[in-house]
Amino acid sequence: MAKELEITPRSFEYGLEALRGFAALIVVISHIINYGKFIDPGYFPVELTSIYNGGHLMVLIFLVLSGFVISVSTQQIRNWYDIKIYLYKRFIRIYPIYVLCVFLTLLVASTSYSFFAVASNLAFVNVLFSNVLLDNGPIWSLHYEVLFYIVFILIAYYKLNPIKIGLLAAGVGLANFFLVAYSHVSSLTSYCFGFTFWIAGVAIANYFKTKEARTIEYRKLVSYLFLLLTLPYFNGLTLIAEKLSFRYYGGYIEFSFDGNMNHWFKNAFAFLDLTHLIYCCVGVLVFTNSRFKYKHAVLFIIRVLPLYSIWNTKHYYPETLPSLVVPLCCYILSWLLLIKFELLERVSMYCIRFLIWTGGISYALYVLHIPILLAFNKTTLMSGTLATYIFRVLLYLLSVFVIAYIIEKKFQPWIRNIVWRNGVSPDTTSEKQATLLKS
Repeated sequence: MAKELEITPRSFEYGLEALRGFAALIVVISHIINYGKFIDPGYFPVELTSIYNGGHLMVLIFLVLSGFVISVSTQQIRNWYDIKIYLYKRFIRIYPIYVLCVFLTLLVASTSYSFFAVASNLAFVNVLFSNVLLDNGPIWSLHYEVLFYIVFILIAYYKLNPIKIGLLAAGVGLANFFLVAYSHVSSLTSYCFGFTFWIAGVAIANYFKTKEARTIEYRKLVSYLFLLLTLPYFNGLTLIAEKLSFRYYGGYIEFSFDGNMNHWFKNAFAFLDLTHLIYCCVGVLVFTNSRFKYKHAVLFIIRVLPLYSIWNTKHYYPETLPSLVVPLCCYILSWLLLIKFELLERVSMYCIRFLIWTGGISYALYVLHIPILLAFNKTTLMSGTLATYIFRVLLYLLSVFVIAYIIEKKFQPWIRNIVWRNGVSPDTTSEKQATLLKS
């Protein structure tokens, strides 16, 4: 029988690593498809364009995970010394790899950037004060995350209620959308909605500390991952929100997109993203094996909700169903994996173990996969056929994983040790904090 995932202080981190690894992997796959001929300048199978586009949902998951880990790993902030230690840990974890990422981006970039643009990106103020380096678009989300790290200092210092803060952020974001003609700051809505996801992770860490007595079954974890793959296309809550917004507002509750990606980064998080919030939060609870009231009922309801969206598509837009085969199959698999079957459990075990390993290098995967993709685009060697496309995709994935592993497991610890040897190191943390600090 496949060994079940035991929730100990160490494997507590592993559950989150699997979810984080999954999110990073989907972002990479989404960009391989969305960037078209970048992987192979001479060939792109157009059939792939209808397969999957769930990168944005994965960013929302990253935000909840980030808030959760920061809250758990930061015991308390009482004074300026605690603030210094907190910021130091975040700096060491994020900045060395990020600087390397920016350097590699400039090395392969097809665009010339001003000194101000590069400096703004290095200072994480790119979205607010300058353009994002479009040759590595995914770094836009780090601006939001670093800002949320700073806001967390006030929340932890004053011991503010994260649930109330989250509700306030969502309310302010929605109010600003309708009052933007007076506020003239459309990006405030995006910051508020993004922060709603991040603070939700903090709330989970604070209020859901009880673990299930039973061990987690791998197939149920993989089942939930397939459910997440369904959501960008079949989220019943999204459909309900769309219908209500059209009925009472006359359109989508989001700012229009003019085709400029740097404008989109300022309004990246929209009202409809909130319909994914419960799935992101429950995902964290499931992967940490947390106990919560009405757990089985909640899981059943959120699993059933996509059926409403599937029915709506079949009833009103049947011509689109052939292009939605992949998310439909993912939804079916999310149910089939609930069946207790030894082979399913064993295969799921290997999937989760791979995702746990991937989670350990997920940050480097996220910030470096686009520069590596651009490097592939610069050579036409072995290009132009389906066979070369498959070969280049496999070579690209191998390159991304190897480089990410070297940077996460060799480069980043090397930089940290250099800093610590020079006498700059945080106080000794507990074992639990030390393991979470790696996140």
